[in-house]
Amino acid sequence: MTQIATVKKIFPDGKAEVAVTREGCDACAVCASCVSNKQLLVKARNPLNAAVGDTVTVKSKGLFKVEIVGLQAGEVR
Repeated sequence: MTQIATVKKIFPDGKAEVAVTREGCDACAVCASCVSNKQLLVKARNPLNAAVGDTVTVKSKGLFKVEIVGLQAGEVR
């Protein structure tokens, strides 16, 4: 799954904490997880060296593997 996120913090190991805004999906009627918490903080690999405040694209690669895969327009590194 690919989503837009905002970088909130950079850790010493280079990973980033990103805030992902949860949006409704076809499964919401089943799990309703997006109703209780609209923003999810996730630790992600940061191979693009995104900085705090950058808007990025993140991709889930399994349950606990999240990686920044793109910077949004206007973000230059």
